[in-house]
Amino acid sequence: MTWDIRKTLDLVEARFGWSQRVMANASIQSTSQRLRYAHFHYHQLVDELDAYRKELGDRLVIDAAFGQNKDVQQAYYAFMERVGAHAVASVQSIHAVADLLAASVFMSLDLSAKSKAVAEHDITFGLTLGRLATDSKHATIESMLRGLMADAGFKHVNALSNKAKHSSIVQPMLNEDFTGLREQRIEVQFQEFERKGVRYPQGSIADVLRPAYNLASKTVVDVGKEMIKVLT
Repeated sequence: MTWDIRKTLDLVEARFGWSQRVMANASIQSTSQRLRYAHFHYHQLVDELDAYRKELGDRLVIDAAFGQNKDVQQAYYAFMERVGAHAVASVQSIHAVADLLAASVFMSLDLSAKSKAVAEHDITFGLTLGRLATDSKHATIESMLRGLMADAGFKHVNALSNKAKHSSIVQPMLNEDFTGLREQRIEVQFQEFERKGVRYPQGSIADVLRPAYNLASKTVVDVGKEMIKVLT
């Protein structure tokens, strides 16, 4: 899936001028960066887990964490600290994509022209939706943005990010399968948690992050392509 960003920016400049192109480009490039950052931190976490599985060998996780071997115990906690850092960073970058994409739309379509001018720091996801709703030719973009926020997987990631930001980090944990039915005996999982009265289930890092990341990536491309249609 590709989106011709240069073409988008050329159309922005032709319609609204150079300064608008510069602002749109800054938001678009930041959206792309956040996707790359999310991808980087997720795969760093996967690499850390693969290496730790080899290091752990046949030892049980509980023995590594609470056993008498202090070197093994220290290695476990150091590993969990690295995993936690990468997990939170990936979550926060996926979460940020929605707001940055909304800002990209706001700048690219010069939605300030639809009403009174808005300072950069006052541009929000909700404000962008409101401005889009005033023009029927923006209906598809509005629907795509709403679809991203309405998705259950993306809501899970948003809740993880907001809880970490405003109250407490949902700590990743090592889950060990003793049934022999799971492909990997050890995997990293997010614990079950509650945010604003909603319960979010325990789940593996892959099951939580990958669907939200994939949807965010697809939405960015789809919105970008639709903006080209609108601006042409």
